[in-house]
Amino acid sequence: IIDGMIGGGKNLISSIVSSLPNVEMWLHKPKIEQICMLHYYGHISLEAAKTLIKVWIDEEQHPGLFPNQVLVLKAENSTHSSLLAVFKSYKEPLLRIPNKERMSFAGVKPLNKEQSFAFKLLDDDEVSCMTIAGRAGTGKSMVAMSYAIDRLDKGIEKIMVLKPTVAVGKDLGFLPGTLEEKLEPWMESFRDSLDVIFKAEAEMSSSKSRKLRIYEELVSQQLIEFKPLTHLRGRSIQNTLIILDEAQNTSLHEIKTLLTRVGEGSKVICIGDVEQIDVPWLDQQNNGLTYLIERGKTSNIIGHITFIKAHRSPIADWASIHL
Repeated sequence: IIDGMIGGGKNLISSIVSSLPNVEMWLHKPKIEQICMLHYYGHISLEAAKTLIKVWIDEEQHPGLFPNQVLVLKAENSTHSSLLAVFKSYKEPLLRIPNKERMSFAGVKPLNKEQSFAFKLLDDDEVSCMTIAGRAGTGKSMVAMSYAIDRLDKGIEKIMVLKPTVAVGKDLGFLPGTLEEKLEPWMESFRDSLDVIFKAEAEMSSSKSRKLRIYEELVSQQLIEFKPLTHLRGRSIQNTLIILDEAQNTSLHEIKTLLTRVGEGSKVICIGDVEQIDVPWLDQQNNGLTYLIERGKTSNIIGHITFIKAHRSPIADWASIHL
């Protein structure tokens, strides 16, 4: 009888566990290949006859393309002839992407082809929302901040940086001070990006003092503000470049709350790494960033690019893949 009860208990537990959504993801960390398949990359390689690599795409030959998808068109039987372009629709000509050496935002140039894809989409005024996904060290914050600084003289009145205040590991608890002082630990990565963008020609006494000086100048002139994501309800944000960092730590509800606050003249850049989620009830499939990428890929006002190559350091690249 006892053995039967134990056996029945095992069957009951097995049936409960098997009915739980994404239980495999809760019990085992997915492989990198599985994670990469959870969302749309934003770019695709296509093979075409050399004479067809021009300004139009035939729907019969290449069906299923999405608005603002980057195409790497490669000529048949050739390893060199290719064209990089943005697809808008089957009724519109392709928008050619220039060589990355001729592209820059605030003096920052793209380091690889995926970053050049993002530069092209960010520079498109028809794209109101841009999502950038990628592992740690691939340059997401740098690309977003360099574009934001570049736009300050071109119609954007200020930059708003939002971040979910989710600690990695155990939280430090209550932090004293004003709201800005409480947010400083979460915003240090953007200070690092500003430090690179506004690198002073003259030698400073320390890199820390340079970062503080640049940060304080932007804040004092009210050109940049850092806010927690929870302080948006009821606002209408006009003529602002909004950067949502760590978007993988948001829910669908939080992403919707942000996008419904966006007013005229504003643009949103959502960046994140679906391999580094710090909220226990979110995973690689149900977080706000993945929802936005998947549901936004059919919209002509939303663009997306996944960054692949890391540039921070060899050890950072190794750790993001193997640990």
